[in-house]
Amino acid sequence: MATVGAGRDAGQNLCGCCDDAVGGLPTGSDLDLLREGLYGCFGGAFARELVVLSPGSIVLAGNHTDHQGGHAVACAVGSYARGIFRANGEGRIRVGGRGLPAIQLDSADLDARDGGLDDLSAMVCGMVALFLQRGLAPGDALGFDAYLALDEPVGSGLLGESALELAFAQGLNSLWAGGTLSGEELALAALRVARERLGGSSAPMWQLPVALGGIQHLSFADSGGAVAERIDFDFAQEGYNVCLVEVGDGRVTEPASCSSILQEMQAVAGALGAERLGDVREVDFMMDLPVIRDQFGDRAALRAIHFWREDRMVEHRVRALKAKDMHAFLELTRASGASTAMYLQGTPRVARSQAIMLGLAVADENLRHEGAASIHGGSPERAILAFVPDSVYELFSQGMNAIYGEGACRAYEVVDEGASAWWL
Repeated sequence: MATVGAGRDAGQNLCGCCDDAVGGLPTGSDLDLLREGLYGCFGGAFARELVVLSPGSIVLAGNHTDHQGGHAVACAVGSYARGIFRANGEGRIRVGGRGLPAIQLDSADLDARDGGLDDLSAMVCGMVALFLQRGLAPGDALGFDAYLALDEPVGSGLLGESALELAFAQGLNSLWAGGTLSGEELALAALRVARERLGGSSAPMWQLPVALGGIQHLSFADSGGAVAERIDFDFAQEGYNVCLVEVGDGRVTEPASCSSILQEMQAVAGALGAERLGDVREVDFMMDLPVIRDQFGDRAALRAIHFWREDRMVEHRVRALKAKDMHAFLELTRASGASTAMYLQGTPRVARSQAIMLGLAVADENLRHEGAASIHGGSPERAILAFVPDSVYELFSQGMNAIYGEGACRAYEVVDEGASAWWL
C-alpha cells in the first residue's frame, strides 16, 4: 500500500515516491504557467508555494460492480490535474484555474455551504471542513490560494471529479498536515466529501487509483470502503496500448441510466433480503427468478445477472494480469463488453443514435481479435476502452479517428504514482 511521507525538504515530494521520479510534475514552462495563473488571479509571490499533481483514472475491469459489493480493477493514468497552492493568511479560500469557475469563500462560513453552490465550491468547502473536523487544519491560518490547470475537461470520463478531489486533499494534506495522511486516508476523505457534499453514492472506485497510483484490484465487500491491492503489470511492456475512444456525441442519453441501474440492482437485492447483490447468492436469485421477473421486469433481472457474470470476470482478469496472461485478459475483456451491452444495458437505446454500440462494433472490426474492446465503466455513454497491440495501433487509431473525429482515440500511460505534492 502506498503511504504519504512527511517531513521532506524543499524541492522534494511529499507522496512517498522516489525523490528523483517526478513523473508529470510541472517544470519549466508548465510551472511558469501555473505561477502566472496564480499571480494573475491573486497577486504576486508572498508565501512558499506547493505544487500538486493528481492523475486521471481508467476502469480496466468491473462495470457497475462497485456499488453492489463486488470487485473492480482501475488504474491511474498520465492525464493530470496540476495545481499550485500557498497560504494567504487572510482567512479566505480562493481558487482559480483554466476551465474552472473562480471561487472565493470565507473559511468561517463552511457549515453553510452544503447546498446551493457549484460542485467545485461544495467540494472545496467539504474538504476544508473535513480537515477541520480531524484537527488537521490551523485554526488561525485557514486561508489559501490555489490555481489549477487540467489536461482534459472534468467529466470527460477520464479526468473526473476524483482527480480534483485528490488534488485538493493532497494539497491540504501537505499545506496543513505535513503530508501525514496516507493515500488510503486521502481517498476515503475524498469519498466522504463526494457523498456528503456532492450527493454521490458510489464506492471509492475512482478515488483509490488516483490516490495510490498504478493498477489496483479493488474489493468493495466492506460497504464502508474498499481494500486495494496493487497489481504488478505493464501493458506497454507486453506490447499493448490502453486506449479510450470518445464515441458519444453528448446529444442523446438515456435519462438517469446509471441511477436506474443502481436502483434496479438494489431492488433485486432487497427482494432477496440484502442491500447489495454482492451479499446475495446467485443460486438463490435463480431460484426466485420467476418472482423477480414479475415484480421488477426482465431488465432488472438481466442487470443482476450481469453483476455476477462481470464480478467473476473481474476476478479472472486479476488472475490473468498476475500471471502475465494477456490472451486470457483479452478474451475476458471481450466477454465483459458483451455482458455490458446485452445484460447491463446502460447505454442509450435510441433508434437513430447508438454511438457506443456502433463504436464497439467498429473497434472490434478494426482490431480483428488482435486486441479487445469493451464499454468503459467510467463513461458508459461516451467512450469505449480498447487494448490495442503496438502492431496495429496506428491503423486502429486512424480508423477510429476517421469516424469519430481527430483525437477521438487516445492512448494513455499507466502511471505508478498517485496524487503527489512538492514544496518549491
